[in-house]
Amino acid sequence: MSQSRLILFRLRPDETEYLREQLGVGGFQQKFFAETSRLDLRTGEIALNDAELGKIVRYCSYGPGGFQSVLKKIFLRSIEDMLHGHREK
Repeated sequence: MSQSRLILFRLRPDETEYLREQLGVGGFQQKFFAETSRLDLRTGEIALNDAELGKIVRYCSYGPGGFQSVLKKIFLRSIEDMLHGHREK
């Protein structure tokens, strides 16, 4: 089985802080973010594999909801930038 490539996201300070606040909230959020061991809260960098990114995109597309809103607030800007080819300079 081949390894999935990692995609690096650099979260803004406000997105990183919001993610940090979610780490102690709710069982599902705790499990979701705990599975992502490639998270550096100090720098705001998170490396996601294809499956993790796909899971985030699916949850964001489900419509309004508590956890969906959390993921959108943290990742939507970065995902849109990636899809539109924007790169942080």
